[in-house]
Amino acid sequence: MLKFHQVDLSDVSNFDQDLLVNLPHPWIVVDDANIEIFPVFSYLSQFLLSGDYYVIEDATMRADKEIIDGLELVEQSRFLVDTYYTDAFGTNLTCAPNAWLRKS
Repeated sequence: MLKFHQVDLSDVSNFDQDLLVNLPHPWIVVDDANIEIFPVFSYLSQFLLSGDYYVIEDATMRADKEIIDGLELVEQSRFLVDTYYTDAFGTNLTCAPNAWLRKS
């Protein structure tokens, strides 16, 4: 059964922590909002368990400070790029290049 939950991503305090703690795993979080990408990732990553996924849809390939700092955060949060999904049809031939992240 799928359940969808809606939240205002402008502030991570809008998330229902009780809901997140009690949701069954495995999870696949698809971030398609393209706003507050790394603050939301940082907050939600504390609730993900080994084997859960966090996908950053339409990930931009720009290399500004926000992206560089954000990618360092991904690495520090024990996530790995799952190349099975990013490269299934060719190297990074996906709308989420290097952004199918699996918690290790």
